[in-house]
Amino acid sequence: DGRIDYNEFVAMMTKGNGGLGRRTMRNSLNMSMRDAPGAH
Repeated sequence: DGRIDYNEFVAMMTKGNGGLGRRTMRNSLNMSMRDAPGAH
């Protein structure tokens, strides 16, 4: 399940921010990875 949510999240980030999404994606990725294991 985590992978599906991650893919959707990345798609939204890429579409919304485009090039800038790379920086935000990295920060969000770290936060997502932290929350993913904790949430599940």
